[in-house]
Amino acid sequence: MGKLALAAKITHVPSMYLSELPGKNHGCRQAAIDGHIEIGKRCREMGVDTIIVFDTHWLVNSAYHINCADHFQGVYTSNELPHFIRDMTYDYDGNPELGHLIADEAVKLGVRAKAQQHPEPEAGVWHAGADALHEQRQALQSGLHLGVLYCS
Repeated sequence: MGKLALAAKITHVPSMYLSELPGKNHGCRQAAIDGHIEIGKRCREMGVDTIIVFDTHWLVNSAYHINCADHFQGVYTSNELPHFIRDMTYDYDGNPELGHLIADEAVKLGVRAKAQQHPEPEAGVWHAGADALHEQRQALQSGLHLGVLYCS
């Protein structure tokens, strides 16, 4: 299937998005944005074709949910911060094979995990909130092919 090429614990606060907009917060999170761009650069240099994002927002007790859809496309508006994170388009391929493999291995280890295929935003693709969208947008702008799996 491949190998782990890079691991990073990164911030994804909403102010990163505000930092890119004109106004009083412009530039306030530039260091974090630059860090995301650097991660994208390193991934491309190593030939990475899939990024997995583990996020604990909206944690539920029923299981870890891994979205294994083969494609994600739409327009996102945050249900948490719709006044400034809205109408953001996304369009990228997923990696169902890897998602199912992760879920299967987790279950073998006794972890409650479920592989699902929900390409529409409100069914779990973006349940991590608007913050994670910023990470994807940065990577897409840097030319990296994404197969993102969100876990909660």
